[in-house]
Amino acid sequence: MEQQQDWKDKSLDKDIILLGNKTYGPDVCTFVTHRVNNLFNEWKDRRLPKGVQINAKGVYYATVAYHEDFKYEKGRSIVCKSVREASTLWLEHKERTVIEVCTTLIDSRVIKGLMLHMELLKKESLRRVEVIEANIT
Repeated sequence: MEQQQDWKDKSLDKDIILLGNKTYGPDVCTFVTHRVNNLFNEWKDRRLPKGVQINAKGVYYATVAYHEDFKYEKGRSIVCKSVREASTLWLEHKERTVIEVCTTLIDSRVIKGLMLHMELLKKESLRRVEVIEANIT
């Protein structure tokens, strides 16, 4: 590993290349920066779409992160009119971030994996939005 891979200051990831992978090995694992490894981690309330929160008054909001030179991220909450608007806003921001990160990568397996994760996240978020909207009406 030390001779064949760029691993310093990186995390070993087992499920970017192969979604849902539970085993470690050179064909399905890779070393990635901490930022890449954590791109899809934030999720406060699993009943809501990822990136969406609701306050005690029933107001939905999206928390979007921005960064400066990939060094750190800060969150900014944006009040939205509906769960759909909050989810759409957050997903658009997340997709731009994923694409931006992909432009810095060399390993095509990681790029394909991140884009697949993004597509699945969009589908799951839409499913959660539809469930919430069905329960509101």
